[in-house]
Amino acid sequence: LSANFGVNLEEDFIELNVAFFNKYFRQMKALMYSSACILAAIHLHSTFAFSKGVHHQNGFFGISDLHHPSMGFQRTFRRAVGAQETTTKSNGVSPKPTEKTIIQEFRSMALPLLLVSLSSPILSLIDVAAVGQCSGVLQLASLGPATAVCDMSMYVFVTLSIVTTRLAANALVTGDKVQASIKVVDGVLVSVLVGLVWGVLLLSPAATIMLKVFLPPTVDPSVLPLSLAYTKIRAFGFVAGLATVVLQSSALVRRDVTLPLCAVAVGSVLNTCGNWWLVALRGMGVEGAALATVAAQLATCAVLARAESRYSRTVFKGVPPRSVADRLRGARAFLALCVSPALALVGKLSVVLTVSATASACGTL
Repeated sequence: LSANFGVNLEEDFIELNVAFFNKYFRQMKALMYSSACILAAIHLHSTFAFSKGVHHQNGFFGISDLHHPSMGFQRTFRRAVGAQETTTKSNGVSPKPTEKTIIQEFRSMALPLLLVSLSSPILSLIDVAAVGQCSGVLQLASLGPATAVCDMSMYVFVTLSIVTTRLAANALVTGDKVQASIKVVDGVLVSVLVGLVWGVLLLSPAATIMLKVFLPPTVDPSVLPLSLAYTKIRAFGFVAGLATVVLQSSALVRRDVTLPLCAVAVGSVLNTCGNWWLVALRGMGVEGAALATVAAQLATCAVLARAESRYSRTVFKGVPPRSVADRLRGARAFLALCVSPALALVGKLSVVLTVSATASACGTL
């Protein structure tokens, strides 16, 4: 009897594996094709950038420098050290600030940078905690796909931070604060436009398609409307969220760590209070959590925008205002620099999404 049971179990296991392979072979094949297309697009874009070249006042650099933020930081770091040593030598003073000293300063900024980069996941985590404690399992389950769509899209839009840091740092190395502020203004304009486009996309029927990627077929049908309600409310906060990314980079490139930390703290406290009022007291569930998060994003952006406005007024004092055409050209050039790192991030994200979709579609055994 045990032998027959073992044989039947082995046959069922083999049939299950064959069915799984036949069902998801096409999906994995599509993943390979999409990854190959993304890599080809990155290669073509980088080749075009090197052939055309992007001229800057500090020299020549290619788009491939922006594939990873460390490339820009390494070059800026070497320029900063060289400029500092040249200044000290010209003044007849021994070059005290060395690479070791600057590295120690970078280490002191590591933890604040980590906290700032986790600002968006922290807001989602507060929502999950509040809904899980006060609104039940069904609404908690609906936050899974909704927060995945919101946070993963913010991961792709980190390219705005990469480009802002790269361009502003290059300008500040030569002491050109006006040019650095101009690049930040261009980045804010691009972030507003991208945030509007992405927000409209999340308000369209395409949001349902994106959410279904993270929902297995066996899930309760009432989860999708809850996830969709949370996502549509969060769509109104992407303009402020992306502008916050650029403004945080502007402060960090000036080595102002306190301002982004204070902004993140204000947003986290406001989100916690909002969840307590809307979710715990008023019982609004995922909709209340989304409203609290959007309010926190607006507050964080307002804190950073006010400080950036004060700094810009001192920098642009006596400088003639830019024309609308000049602003549009600057935003277009900034957006072109965002394409290559965005493609790289989308390529990484496509692998994660396909694995998540395949695992969700498998259900439970």
